Amino acid sequence: MTKLFIALPLFLLAACGETPAEQQPVAGPALREKINTRTAEYGECVFGAIKSIEIRERLASTLADEAFKNCRGSRDALTADVLAFRRLGHPSEQQSYSKVSAEQSVINLDAGLREQVLVIATQRRLAGETGKNAAH
Repeated sequence: MTKLFIALPLFLLAACGETPAEQQPVAGPALREKINTRTAEYGECVFGAIKSIEIRERLASTLADEAFKNCRGSRDALTADVLAFRRLGHPSEQQSYSKVSAEQSVINLDAGLREQVLVIATQRRLAGETGKNAAH
């Protein structure tokens, strides 16, 4: 019996450093990194699209709309990741509120991108570019 009392603290001390096999890594930082990657991909998609769209005689705003339309898949993937991150941080929030919040976050990103895209489209138009893949 005395040996059991001596061995028990040693066993517990040895077990302290072990991590349970079922312990999952924290999802927040990994999801944040995924959002950062998707944000960069979305921006690259939009800028790539505006630089390769045929200008013709269209307005800069029409060209910007087309660039964003071409990148809808990237935008939807980003929105889904932002929603997942929101749900992770606010699990008790109603799903509809989380969706609105995620969508608004991406709309805010769109606003900044759109300003830059309009500048690029205007510069291309003023430079007289008309064809696809014109140099910028």
